[in-house]
Amino acid sequence: MNCIKVTSIEQLNELLDKNYTDFVIANGITRSSKYITWNGTDTYYVLHLIDDSEDEYTAEELMADNIGAAIRNGVFYCETDE
Repeated sequence: MNCIKVTSIEQLNELLDKNYTDFVIANGITRSSKYITWNGTDTYYVLHLIDDSEDEYTAEELMADNIGAAIRNGVFYCETDE
C-alpha cells in the first residue's frame, strides 16, 4: 500500500478523477479512514469508515471541515495499491 499526500482540493479532484476513493487522515497517533467520491463538479460524498456515517459537501464545506484542516496541516493522504 502506498500513500500520496494530498496538498490541495485540486489534487484531491485529480485523484478522484482517476477513481481513487480511499483516503485517510493520519497524524501519527490517530487515523481516520474515508471513502470519498464526487460528481465531477461541486458535490463530494464522504463515507466515514470509523462509524459508517455519510456526509455530502460542497468544495467550500469540505475545506471548512476536518478534511480541509487535514489537507492544510499535511496529514491527509490517498491510499493506493500502486
